[in-house]
Amino acid sequence: MKKFTLLLSAMLLSMMSFAAVVTFDADVDKGNATETAAAFTVSKDGVTLECTQGRLGTYSGQTHYRIYKNQTLTIVSTVGAITSVQFTCTAEGDAQYGPGCFSVDGGSYTYSGAVGTWTGSANKITFTASSNQVRASEIVVALDGSEIGNGNGNGNGNGNGNGTVPPAEGTITCAKAVEICKATGETATADTYTIRGYVTEIKEAYTDQYKNVSCWMADEKGGGQVFLAFRVKPVNAADQAVKVNDYIEVKGNLVNYMGNTPETTAGGSMTIITVGEEGEKPSLPEGLTGDGTKENPFTIEDVMTLNNQFAGPYYVKAFIVGQVVGAAISTGSQFEAPFNPSTNTDGSVNTYNTNLLVASSADVADVAKCVPVQLPAGDLRTDFNLPENPDMDGQEVLICGSLQKYFSVPGIKTPTSIELLNADPNVVNVKNLPYAEAYYYESDNVYEFMLYNFDEATEELLFPIVIMGVNAKSKTAINGTYEVLTAMYATGVDENDEAVGVISDGVGTLTIKNVDNEGNYSFVGSFVGEDGKTYKLNTVSNVYAMDADTDEEITLKEEDGGNGNTDPIIPPVGGAIVFDADVDKGNAGTDSNNAAAYQITKNGVTVDVTSGILGTYNNEAHYRIYKNQTLTITSTVGNIAKIEFTCTANNEEKYGPGCFTVDGEYTYSGAVGTWTGDAASVTFAATSNQVRATQIVVTLAGTTDVENVVVGQTPTKVIENGQVLIIRGENIYNILGIQVK
Repeated sequence: MKKFTLLLSAMLLSMMSFAAVVTFDADVDKGNATETAAAFTVSKDGVTLECTQGRLGTYSGQTHYRIYKNQTLTIVSTVGAITSVQFTCTAEGDAQYGPGCFSVDGGSYTYSGAVGTWTGSANKITFTASSNQVRASEIVVALDGSEIGNGNGNGNGNGNGNGTVPPAEGTITCAKAVEICKATGETATADTYTIRGYVTEIKEAYTDQYKNVSCWMADEKGGGQVFLAFRVKPVNAADQAVKVNDYIEVKGNLVNYMGNTPETTAGGSMTIITVGEEGEKPSLPEGLTGDGTKENPFTIEDVMTLNNQFAGPYYVKAFIVGQVVGAAISTGSQFEAPFNPSTNTDGSVNTYNTNLLVASSADVADVAKCVPVQLPAGDLRTDFNLPENPDMDGQEVLICGSLQKYFSVPGIKTPTSIELLNADPNVVNVKNLPYAEAYYYESDNVYEFMLYNFDEATEELLFPIVIMGVNAKSKTAINGTYEVLTAMYATGVDENDEAVGVISDGVGTLTIKNVDNEGNYSFVGSFVGEDGKTYKLNTVSNVYAMDADTDEEITLKEEDGGNGNTDPIIPPVGGAIVFDADVDKGNAGTDSNNAAAYQITKNGVTVDVTSGILGTYNNEAHYRIYKNQTLTITSTVGNIAKIEFTCTANNEEKYGPGCFTVDGEYTYSGAVGTWTGDAASVTFAATSNQVRATQIVVTLAGTTDVENVVVGQTPTKVIENGQVLIIRGENIYNILGIQVK
């Protein structure tokens, strides 16, 4: 973050010498846009983006500008006429989030794939997201007839150049680039330079998450670390595989970062001019067990011996033994399940864990004998993070990544692959299912989900697909955990276009949870097929829902819809009532500007906070109870026997369960705090620090006898002496679900 802050400051200082092409990268150029929906403004080099309603959204580690439906994005230039604008979006054509959702008055606007292009001449242009929301990861604005590069086929806007004419001497050497960096200091140059040289070391290899490369360059092969091409974007797909000894061309602004590293600023471009012979890795010290190849990988002891001096990338063989929760490896190492979700420095919870600890054997529980491994967003994090994949604990893996300092110790960063060496042949991990269709059958109160992918060019369905049927909790809300009625892992279709594959009959679970408020849901679960194999599902999908009986589209809502009708939800005998911060929001405010007292009531139980908010971070919500404030839980449907908190930090750490004091029996271990007793109301005080809880589970004593209620009986509502009563069969309940007759 410090580097990005420095770069942004340098850009603002250089506004008087404006660039002919201005690139707004959502990962870097944030302006006052936040993850809270509002109007926002982003300014750069004399060009301003003004959005009437939107936000800076994130998904799978990627950032993009969101312009909500029926809202406008206005681009204004004070340094010359705008002659071209290019959008790179997260969807294609006129699909939701794609460039075809824009309309604009004046000029010419076309779109192809994920890229939309406006041409004309104006100092101010207004785009309207008329048909749907638009999400753009990059917006490139060309001034006074300058050309935007042709791109690399994926519309990233960097193309064969970034629109600024190089210095008169044209291409410069690495030595000359160093000279310019030292002259400009820590303020980046306003001009863009073109540098050519040989790659001497790959510092950060290309990944699908970040889509850039960092490599050291020199004017001669083996010339050492002369000049750093920092996070440059490969122009062509072949450039992603850049290696040592390739002769490359880099374009970007120059800076002497922190006064000692001559480099390009992030966001430049890179092209391989001449492919070198097989990449030569620097000579390794003697005494190592491996050499870093796939055939002879490094051991953990080798990684520690190398001590970040040789980046690679290299292969490392090791066992997964744990993870790091929080910011410090010395205090946050965790070696035993259940594995907690990781926390950021402010205590907020990540959607998934972001790292692993690996060691030379599966029984290591000493952090001094471990190496931390970064898990970038995407398949590697989805498949290997321990909270969601506890079966990965103890597995032997082969990791390909860069040997770099991580958590201030020798580590493995930006891995490009993690391979299970002794994978269970009876477990099938189902991947790459980014779409979901949900069909509700009202007559049976059943939801059927189909998770799939398709070829965007041919619009043909891609196999495998997964079909799962569950009893519906609600017609309009699908959050929750279900027992699977039926499931199918479909591998294709027969001559009658009927799906064929592996079937499961009622053996498995499915948990569905909102990732955001715009239709994205996570599907996590597993089922056992008729072949005896376990099929594991972990994907995030945009859900399209339809009523199968009426053929009408269903608008899904985030709130839990209960049991699908207007009847009260009757607490079970000795049952647990779960307050999930992602679902049960009550009247809680959502940011520190509207912190206040709030209440949440569910099934006759009320959570009452004297001062706090419903905080969010990385799409993960949690209840915040501020220091010296209280949380009171009251039940009107029977006494409370147990209360369990799941917090975002451990024990007595800030935000952990140990920050609570309460009368009665209260214990805590890790991120979980547990109160037991027999009371209608319990008050917790956040005495030592703020507490943040993602979930509060209230278990009632067995005082409500509803055993005679038969699921499926049609209820009748009556009013007796001004009181609403519910009649089910021979039993009568009040509006809170308590049996009265």
